[in-house]
Amino acid sequence: MFFRQLNTPLGVVVNIKLLPNNSNLGAMHTYIFAICCFLSLSFNTMETCSVTVQFTNLRNTKGLVQAALLNGSQGFPDDPKQRFAIGKTAISGKTATIVFTNVPVGKYVVVVMHDENSNTKLEKNFLGIPKEGFGFSNNPRIIVGAPSYETCEFEVKTNICHIVEMKYIL
Repeated sequence: MFFRQLNTPLGVVVNIKLLPNNSNLGAMHTYIFAICCFLSLSFNTMETCSVTVQFTNLRNTKGLVQAALLNGSQGFPDDPKQRFAIGKTAISGKTATIVFTNVPVGKYVVVVMHDENSNTKLEKNFLGIPKEGFGFSNNPRIIVGAPSYETCEFEVKTNICHIVEMKYIL
């Protein structure tokens, strides 16, 4: 297991867990994720928090999972210049995990894509329908277009864990 740490311009540190590609490790990853969530929720004494996000239901292990943490509706869902923090991670089995650290108390949204070809863009067909996987915090139902920012918003008061289920249309 390898860890990589990225620092964003706003001082948020993103810890990325890189694991070997082995689909038999799925249950172990879920167990470790639960322990990390419990420990992070138990020991928060600072003004900043960590937001741990586990992405489930990934269709394959190609490419990367790229997630963005937004703290305002400007740029939602697809303007990368308006992101509070961005994290990328490799895929292990059908899951991936990104931890955003040093996140101030407030309201946020997680937007994620399964970048299967690693070009950092969500591939769409000629009608604008995504060809790659995507997801949002709170797992809103997707009917036509992206959900509203308010539907995906959650509050960070302490360390928090979220599970985002990936969606694939094509």
